[in-house]
Amino acid sequence: MVRSYWPDRVERITGVPATQLDEAARLVGEASTAMLLTARGAEQHSNGPDTTLAFINLVVALGLPGRPGSGFATLTGQGNG
Repeated sequence: MVRSYWPDRVERITGVPATQLDEAARLVGEASTAMLLTARGAEQHSNGPDTTLAFINLVVALGLPGRPGSGFATLTGQGNG
């Protein structure tokens, strides 16, 4: 499913320029450490659990868990609810 979301398509959906998407992917891909942090909002809408699971799946796909200074975390207690 992910393969169908090439940068030009994501740009049309989100309004984020494909060049910025490419640059963000390059930065994350080349980083020795990376942390995906969320605050209030990601988990507080009707599809919050799905959104949170998507973030977790992303950091797992990137191989971040288990690497020092890397992974996924929420900045509020809601993610633990």
